[in-house]
Amino acid sequence: MISTFYGLIIYFISLLIRTSSKSPGFDANSNIIRIFAPLKTEKIMNLRDIKKDIDYVLSAFIEDCSLVAAVNSKVSEEKAAELMEQAIDLYNELRDKVNHPDSAPKNYYNALRKEVLERTDALYTTLSEAVKKA
Repeated sequence: MISTFYGLIIYFISLLIRTSSKSPGFDANSNIIRIFAPLKTEKIMNLRDIKKDIDYVLSAFIEDCSLVAAVNSKVSEEKAAELMEQAIDLYNELRDKVNHPDSAPKNYYNALRKEVLERTDALYTTLSEAVKKA
C-alpha cells in the first residue's frame, strides 16, 4: 500500500515537472492541467496538428488505463487491456481518416476533430464505469 502511494506521488510529480507554462496542457490563469487543452477547434489546422492531437488524446487515455490497472486492484486487468485495445483501434481508424479525406477538407477535418473528442469521451465514460463497478 505504501509503495503504491509513493508510486502515485512520483507519477504526479513527474507530470508536474513535464508540464510548464509553455506546455499546451497548462492553463496559466487557473493552474489546471486539462487533457483537451491543446485541441484548437476555432481555426483550420494543418494535418500535422490534427495527427498530434490524436496522438496526445489517445496516449493520455492509454496512460490513464494503465494507471487504473496498476493502482486499483479491483478493476480487472482484462477490462483495462480491452479498453486499451479499443483506444489503439480508434487511433488507427482516426489516423486512416486523417490521411484519406472523404469530402471537402475544411468540413471533413472539423467533423474529425469533434469525432476525436466524442469517441475518446465515450472511452473515458467506459473506464469510469469500470472503476465505479469495482
